[in-house]
Amino acid sequence: MVSSTSMSSLASILDRFRRGAGVPAVVAEDPAAELTAVFVALAQLDAEARTLREEAIREAERGLAEAEARRSEIMAGWRERARVERERVEADRMRVSAGEVEAVLADAQTQARVLRERGEKRLPAMVEEVLTCVRAAAQ
Repeated sequence: MVSSTSMSSLASILDRFRRGAGVPAVVAEDPAAELTAVFVALAQLDAEARTLREEAIREAERGLAEAEARRSEIMAGWRERARVERERVEADRMRVSAGEVEAVLADAQTQARVLRERGEKRLPAMVEEVLTCVRAAAQ
């Protein structure tokens, strides 16, 4: 913090700038001593500014670290949600595929039954034809 003595010296110097043409009248016998208080005050202000800047940087870094941690949590949640959704879609595909396989099997069984029935219907006529051929060959 800037001391009150330094501030009063600074105020005194600034008052002299306000009086005339903007050039302070030399009131003190030793201008260097008079300006020392100004430079001390400026050095203190510079130190305060540096401290504030460092605190602001630390605060910003904390904020960034917190934001990164939150981002990581959010991303982990979305990755898990995506994994669950992929599993659900895969299970749906498997159910659909299983249903399609069952439909194809049912169709194949129906076709096989139809072919078997046709074969059974044609069998007596084929047997009769073979027997006729065999009898004709035997005579």
